[in-house]
Amino acid sequence: MKRIPGEKFLLILILFLCLFYNFRYISSHLISADSWTHLGIGKYIVENKSIPTHKDISYKKVDLSLEFISHSWLSDVILYLGTINQTVGLFFLVFPTFFLSLFLLHQILNLYRISVKLQVLSLVPVLVIGTNYWKIHPFIFMIPLLLSIILVYFLWKKGEIKTIWFLPLLTILWANMAGGFIVIPLFFLFLIILIELGHFLIINFFSRPKEGKWTRPIKSLVISFLIASFSTLINPFGIRIWIYTFTVLAIVQANRQIVSLPGALISLNQNFTRNIYSSFFPAAFLAYFILLLFLLGLTIVKEKGQFILKHYPVLPLLFFLFIPIVWVKFIPLGVFATLPIFSVLITNIIEKMGVVLRGRIVKSFYLILVFPLLYLCFFPPQGSIFHPPQKQMDMITELNLPSNHFTTFDLTGYALYSLTPQKVILDAQDDLFDENILINFYSWPLTVSEKFFNNLVGGNYINTMLVNKNIGGLANTLSQHPDWALLYFDTNGFLFVKKDAVARKILEEDELRFINLTRNLGFNPGEIASATAELEKFTAKYPQNKMALGQLASLYRFNKDFSKAENTLRKIPLNEWDYAVYTEDGRIKAAEGLCKSAEESFIKALKDRSEQNYSRTVLELAILYVGCFGDRQKAKHYFLRYNSFLITPVEREKLRQIMKNFNISLE
Repeated sequence: MKRIPGEKFLLILILFLCLFYNFRYISSHLISADSWTHLGIGKYIVENKSIPTHKDISYKKVDLSLEFISHSWLSDVILYLGTINQTVGLFFLVFPTFFLSLFLLHQILNLYRISVKLQVLSLVPVLVIGTNYWKIHPFIFMIPLLLSIILVYFLWKKGEIKTIWFLPLLTILWANMAGGFIVIPLFFLFLIILIELGHFLIINFFSRPKEGKWTRPIKSLVISFLIASFSTLINPFGIRIWIYTFTVLAIVQANRQIVSLPGALISLNQNFTRNIYSSFFPAAFLAYFILLLFLLGLTIVKEKGQFILKHYPVLPLLFFLFIPIVWVKFIPLGVFATLPIFSVLITNIIEKMGVVLRGRIVKSFYLILVFPLLYLCFFPPQGSIFHPPQKQMDMITELNLPSNHFTTFDLTGYALYSLTPQKVILDAQDDLFDENILINFYSWPLTVSEKFFNNLVGGNYINTMLVNKNIGGLANTLSQHPDWALLYFDTNGFLFVKKDAVARKILEEDELRFINLTRNLGFNPGEIASATAELEKFTAKYPQNKMALGQLASLYRFNKDFSKAENTLRKIPLNEWDYAVYTEDGRIKAAEGLCKSAEESFIKALKDRSEQNYSRTVLELAILYVGCFGDRQKAKHYFLRYNSFLITPVEREKLRQIMKNFNISLE
């Protein structure tokens, strides 16, 4: 390809922008809810010098296939020891693993003589789509392990190494670092054998091969595969890591709308924005998925199958293009693993069309690519950020709240980490419930059935519950249950205790009697004076509680004390204002008749949206436009927009009633 002035600078700029975007995103999304589970297990192993079993960390007794096993125990220890704090973990664990993966990719691409400039360009989808993978999580070790297996196979195919007998060493590592997904490398090796055998049969269909021409390589592959398969049993749980794999797959398939690529793409709806993890990354991967298959199909048709015969060793990599369809979390694994075939396709096309892709066209392409990368650097996708329920854990310890403890799945890991060596009731995501209970528990209803609740609580002798308001209907049920007391709440979780299991003094000092989670307002209108007094006392005790301050502002607004409502919101530092605060500010302004100011606050709320919050803000705007501005046409647009979201039947019926009150038709 002809050298273009400034081309080297543009390539360096593209690579720098990709890495800077990765640095910004990874450093701000380093911890997920799952991270704390693995840190908790690592902490237990280090402190107790033993690997915890199900009975060591959970009160609940389950069938053997549903027992929790520490299938990534070695990764958990490394994560715990390497994460004294998040900064240390970022620079001395996550980023080194990240750059090791890039180095292994570079080595693989060099084997196929991919030029440096094309390596940089082909890295763009990997560095953009795979960003959300790099957290404190065993997943990060799967990529370099998988790339090492791919590199060994390619080196062997190129004749640069004569043996692949040390592949089992990599599968032993995999079995102990990410044993729950041991099926991935072994299925890949099995595909390699099938492709090698298929290639031999095609090439030698009309002629008998000489003795030893092919039998030794395929025999060594088969033997390596068998040894690798049996070597996976060299782990503390033996064959049970395979049982765990199939249990996880069963639960994943039971919740396809949550975890699969099709489910994630369905959730896009009209919320296709950079702010939402379930929008940006699956949509970007879908574009990569389509492009790769299109390039492969085009190349095969143009070359009449010669590409397959020439580059057949990269074909098994296509397996990794499809596994995100089963589990959306494997999107980064998919792009990392398929990059070699993507790069080979691009190189092949450029070789065929080299004259066309010279000069200004290439430079223009580089320049065009810079702009979206610049945008991502300044406005990276928000993704989900986990905020640990630290105050709730402190209260459990300080008040010595009684076991057994129960947590919803997003809070379990932090509870396990904080309460070690105590036990905690693990949740559905840790496979303690079968898939039917899982579906019933984490479904749309605002309240869980009485039978299910009694079986859950009574059957497990639960006395303390830490739950997320937005998961299932458990928090709503508990807030109205006469036997349970709400002791504390914030955006990170709701802490409940069984009344007859704690001292009366705790209930007298800490129980919140007038918080009603089943109502949008958070309180019963008939108890507004009591609820206000209770929240005033609560916010005085916990002045940094943003959720409680917003709730108190709502009470003042409902009581038409707008000055107090605004002053209460101003107690929250402006740099901590989020969707909920801006929305409440908009409601206050709307109640005062300040239409324009209310609209500005709602617009700011939209800029800090999540998928659910975005739809709620749209509804607020619709009501503002018809009720405050009298703009029925604009209001109808936002009502219809809200109706297009994935909302519950109950919410949809409420929408119809609101529109009916304003004489606006849904049709």
